[in-house]
Amino acid sequence: LVAPVTSTATVPPVSAAAAPRRLPTPPFRRYGTADGLPSSSAYAVVQDRDGAIWFGTKGGIARYDGVDFKVFRHAADDPGSLYNNGIASLLFDRAGRLWAAGLEAGLNRYDADTDRFIHWGHDPHDPASLASDKVWAMAQGADGSLWIGTARGLDRMRPGGHGFEHVANPLLGSDPAAFGLVAAIQFDDHHQLWIGSSHGLF
Repeated sequence: LVAPVTSTATVPPVSAAAAPRRLPTPPFRRYGTADGLPSSSAYAVVQDRDGAIWFGTKGGIARYDGVDFKVFRHAADDPGSLYNNGIASLLFDRAGRLWAAGLEAGLNRYDADTDRFIHWGHDPHDPASLASDKVWAMAQGADGSLWIGTARGLDRMRPGGHGFEHVANPLLGSDPAAFGLVAAIQFDDHHQLWIGSSHGLF
């Protein structure tokens, strides 16, 4: 007769849920005005085809090539400068051109050949002008058209940059301004435009 073997070892209880793995903390480095940024408040980041990083800040635009910052600011006596320094949205289009916008900056396009900016803004005497100088978001459609989210609705730039169409939302009425503040726009993989506004998501 063989007696059953008993053990005095205790088996730890099985946890109902395994402890989550902690992700490693990435290293951080801070860049500020002492490094060449025009402002320590940065609102937008994009990368160009050459690998340089562009930042939209409260004090203008900064281009970082990995070594130095090149700064673009508004100059009162220079119509080829930024219209306003507060840049909250940046976009590179399919032609590699930089577009910049902000809450008082309207819409600006940078011409790398001349190192100057072209500006589009709101003109109360021109119904085809930008709906508002307060621009929150930009997106480019599959056909190359530029869409702009403003404080007074959604605009689409006409071919060649000759004015803007103010897009009405039939769910909100015939007045394009009924869209409200359009703060986010994005085309998905099916070329559908998603619109985030003060009156909902469309």
